[in-house]
Amino acid sequence: MVSLANKSLQDLAWFEVFATLVMALLLCSAVIVLWQSLIRPVDMPSFTSVFQGSPV
Repeated sequence: MVSLANKSLQDLAWFEVFATLVMALLLCSAVIVLWQSLIRPVDMPSFTSVFQGSPV
């Protein structure tokens, strides 16, 4: 039986995991900002609510 509870966390590629998460957040943020400014303009008070409430 294999257990993840005993797995050493030293062997994980932490930099790659962190870099992937940061890139995903930046990409999603850029898409939302571009969508708001180019495709479907929304007034700024509404946009801030959408941006803060995005599922990223």
